[in-house]
Amino acid sequence: MGNIPKQRKTRYHRSKHERIASTEIFIMKIKFFLYVNNYNGGPQIRIWNTDNLLIEKTLSKKGPQSIELETDLDPPAALIVEHYGKDMKYDTKIANDEIIDDKGFVIEKIQIGKFTLHNEIHELEFITESGVRITKNNYIGYNGKLIIDIDAKDLLTWYYKLKKKLLKETKFFNYKQFKEEIFEGKESDISY
Repeated sequence: MGNIPKQRKTRYHRSKHERIASTEIFIMKIKFFLYVNNYNGGPQIRIWNTDNLLIEKTLSKKGPQSIELETDLDPPAALIVEHYGKDMKYDTKIANDEIIDDKGFVIEKIQIGKFTLHNEIHELEFITESGVRITKNNYIGYNGKLIIDIDAKDLLTWYYKLKKKLLKETKFFNYKQFKEEIFEGKESDISY
């Protein structure tokens, strides 16, 4: 037992990771959960961290898939999902004035670090190539950019701001009103 060196106290009281993290930008894991419509070769997508291109690819497989990325996200910042290369004349299949198949994708969920966006996706703004602004939609079928504007100094503040905005705009379910509409104001035997 005499050969075991004694532990010495160092001037660092935190782990190496914490020391580095406190002075440098964190590498953030980001995951997009998509449902792809791959008509005529599939949609082309680019994902940006502000001005830095993170990925550029064609989503040629139809159905659910995910894209995982790591980036040095330093809020305030913007994550941008760009759909490009679609020709509306040739990349949307129409029959009897109905869209039968399309080149586009649904963003079902986004994970940014430990935060997950579900319904909050509908609060994000999509700007088409021609400048039209679309909200309340998670289907990306036009050429343009979905902007995830992280407009706070940290992700937690941004996430709670987005949640608050969603809650302000959400109509709360009124069971009494629903029951009156269904039964047209008549009494029913159902009660809860």
